[in-house]
Amino acid sequence: HNKNILKWENRKMGLKNKLFPKKGKQKDKTIVNIKKQIHQLKLKSKALNQKSELYRKNAKIALKNGNKERSKNYLVQWKSYRNKINRNTN
Repeated sequence: HNKNILKWENRKMGLKNKLFPKKGKQKDKTIVNIKKQIHQLKLKSKALNQKSELYRKNAKIALKNGNKERSKNYLVQWKSYRNKINRNTN
């Protein structure tokens, strides 16, 4: 009978904590979530930056080889990645 009472008390405390969380814990969770989002944005920005630079280098190589159309296409893709980076960081 005591075990059932303990289970009920634990459930009640869990519900109480969900409804009325301690302010310190809530702040900690919020800070962790914000740091997580910032880290994810940094990783995404880094990946986009690498891709954009790759397209820029490819455009330069294509232009050296005399292929203007391919170079233009690479620059269009480079510009689209730069726009994605700007949207990601701003």
